[in-house]
Amino acid sequence: MVVLVRWEPVVHDDYPWVIPFWVDVTGIPLHLWTIKNLQNIGNILGHIDTVELTAGRMLIDVDTRKPLTFTRKIASPEGEEVSIQIHYDKLM
Repeated sequence: MVVLVRWEPVVHDDYPWVIPFWVDVTGIPLHLWTIKNLQNIGNILGHIDTVELTAGRMLIDVDTRKPLTFTRKIASPEGEEVSIQIHYDKLM
C-alpha cells in the first residue's frame, strides 16, 4: 500500500495509520499450536480480525507507526524458548 499525502508539520488524526495484513506464523511447535497462542502472538502485532488455525495465519490491523516484527521468541510451558517467524502477505 502506498499513501501519498501533502506534507504538513502536524499529522492529522484521520491519517490512515492502520493497515490490514494477512500474517503467517511459522516455527510454532505442534503442542503449542492453539487458537489462544495464535491470538496471544497476534495481539502483540496489532488488532486481530480473523484467525485461521489450520493455516496458522491471521488478519491483523497493524499500526504503521510501530515497527513490524518479523521474528519473536516465545516460551513453551516447559520453559524452553522457541523462535517463530512472522511473514506479512504482500508486504514486498
